[in-house]
Amino acid sequence: KENAITSPAYQSAVRRLPCIRCGIQGFTQFCHSDEGKGMAIKTDDRRGWAGCGPHDGQPGCHYLVGTSGTLPKAQRRAEDARLAAKTRETLRARGLWPKSVPEWSET
Repeated sequence: KENAITSPAYQSAVRRLPCIRCGIQGFTQFCHSDEGKGMAIKTDDRRGWAGCGPHDGQPGCHYLVGTSGTLPKAQRRAEDARLAAKTRETLRARGLWPKSVPEWSET
């Protein structure tokens, strides 16, 4: 397994963003990527993304991507990766990347 980084500072920065999938503000949750998870194993926080929780009678993007079962596993993992990359890009662009967290290599 990779040396996964867990960072409350990174998670907090992500939660300050609007939902990276639909753009709604004020309901953001930190969403862990599904790939690489296992019994008591979380993925690297830098693979997580900003997703909305329940709001306005909707279950939110966190549920729709991660739990609803509407996306097949391969598609869900691809969506996790896309949303995580967009989250990292947004954190960098807004100057919100925590100094204590090593950069993620996009290659």
